[in-house]
Amino acid sequence: MAGFPSRNVTHRRWRRAKDPPYVGSPETVAQKIAANLQALGATRFDLKYGMPGLTHDQMMAGIELYGQHVTPASANCLSNPATWLNAGPRAG
Repeated sequence: MAGFPSRNVTHRRWRRAKDPPYVGSPETVAQKIAANLQALGATRFDLKYGMPGLTHDQMMAGIELYGQHVTPASANCLSNPATWLNAGPRAG
């Protein structure tokens, strides 16, 4: 069967993943973003900030954390790849 897998299959795979995408400390998330930007040759990254169950305040705190910590750390990773590339993302 061609095309994308159903949402349920994709969701189950994600839930079983040992290293879910973009979850962890700001440093871990920054390293994952930087690694994927490099691997894909991409120059932009878009992230969904909200999810069911989060309050407005929780969502705003996540956006603030992303803007103040993750974005600058990602830029640092991309400008200094030797400092993080071999270490890989840390558990967080």
